[in-house]
Amino acid sequence: MAASHAGGSNAWLTADEWREFLPFIEEECGQDTVDAITAILDAADEHTLFMGPGLLAGGTIGTGKTPPHFAYMLEAFESCEG
Repeated sequence: MAASHAGGSNAWLTADEWREFLPFIEEECGQDTVDAITAILDAADEHTLFMGPGLLAGGTIGTGKTPPHFAYMLEAFESCEG
């Protein structure tokens, strides 16, 4: 039940929904960051939900409040200093 609500919350995205952000991420952060995120998305199971950019940026990036099991997404942004 929680997963079905998370899927409709816009805070959690599928891999395909995340891919829609890649052109904007490339513009701001460069191809290395896009490559890192793409590798994460490609390696995931088709039912995986990811923390969306808004959820990451709205309180977890840089605050140390990201749950450890989502740290892989923060690591993808390490090359983005912008």
